[in-house]
Amino acid sequence: MELLAVAALVTVLIVAALAATAVAAVVVVRRLVLAATTTAGMLTLRATSYGVGQRSETARLRLALRTELDAVRRALAVASAQRWPVGDAPALVARLRHAAEGVDARLRIVAGEPRRHAARPLLPALRAEVDAVVRAASELRVALLAGGAALDGDELAALRADCSVEARALRYRQA
Repeated sequence: MELLAVAALVTVLIVAALAATAVAAVVVVRRLVLAATTTAGMLTLRATSYGVGQRSETARLRLALRTELDAVRRALAVASAQRWPVGDAPALVARLRHAAEGVDARLRIVAGEPRRHAARPLLPALRAEVDAVVRAASELRVALLAGGAALDGDELAALRADCSVEARALRYRQA
């Protein structure tokens, strides 16, 4: 009877391990597909941005949005990881992302508009919106980075002196 219970427990553990492995594999595949799709989209957007005309201009504006939002997300991640004060920055980054998604959607529509002359009057307003989002994200990113614990001159001098002492000690041991 005990042997049967042990066999059942082993079977349950094996099934659970297989299920966990399958879930992990699905998560990895989804992340890889998302990364490949995002990379392909960025490459297409970057290639389109090198041209001339309305479609190229919308691609450049979309790239500016993405680049700035990626930079502010990375700055927030670094600040959070270093336990620097971030205040309301996570909520502001979410609001910036939401605003950028709206502007990006309109830019995609303008880029795909078959009658270029119909969409041309929309570009100045979209350009102004992109500039406003980029400026806000840039200002937030700079504030996040400035909020980090900076070393002052004395701390840097003490750190350099300690490193010099350690370097001399290591060289002495090797000699």
